[in-house]
Amino acid sequence: MGIVVSIAMLFGLTVLRPTPWRSRGVDPKLGSTAVKLAIGLLVLLGVWNIVWYGFRNLSDLWGVIAITSGAVMLSAARIIYIEHIVGAKSQVDINVRSATIILLAGFFLLYVVSIVQLNLGLPILGRP
Repeated sequence: MGIVVSIAMLFGLTVLRPTPWRSRGVDPKLGSTAVKLAIGLLVLLGVWNIVWYGFRNLSDLWGVIAITSGAVMLSAARIIYIEHIVGAKSQVDINVRSATIILLAGFFLLYVVSIVQLNLGLPILGRP
């Protein structure tokens, strides 16, 4: 399931990515299918991370990571929804947006590196 969560994070990062040509504003109709897919994946898998995995494994480090990354995924989905669906980019604080992107990228890297380590038979964070 970590691979699927990582893909959802990548979709979110792709939609949230800061680019020079998007500095003048976001067209709400631009790529609406990809935007809606990113929002759906982030919400669905963010809730799954929190409720299904995180709360069931709260005593484990990965349970805490799942809850935290799920909350960041929900925050990213909210930002994407406000910017692309509602079309109100000015309502999102730039510091909150930047922190969400940095945290989402960090969790994406943590998940991907851990998946690669697991497949190579190496120990991962929180596991002997």
